[in-house]
Amino acid sequence: MPDVSGERQNKLTSAMERAPPKSFLDAFQALLKWIEGVELLIQSESFSVNSVDVMEDQLTHYRVGKKLMKILSNFVKHKVRLFSDSFQ
Repeated sequence: MPDVSGERQNKLTSAMERAPPKSFLDAFQALLKWIEGVELLIQSESFSVNSVDVMEDQLTHYRVGKKLMKILSNFVKHKVRLFSDSFQ
């Protein structure tokens, strides 16, 4: 009969060794919370076009936000890729 408890112990030990450090998980959770806050802020903004100047300001604001989100997205993808590569 195979040693089931020993096999489970080995799997548990292996999983714990591959688990991300707590500091990474904390930073990742903080990042997700920040992203959620930004999404809620963007969704709550109302756009009203009273003049061309207002519309251009809103467009600039949107483009800056879009650029920041793209930079952040690339950063997160890069960090996750580095992290996952380090455990393979």
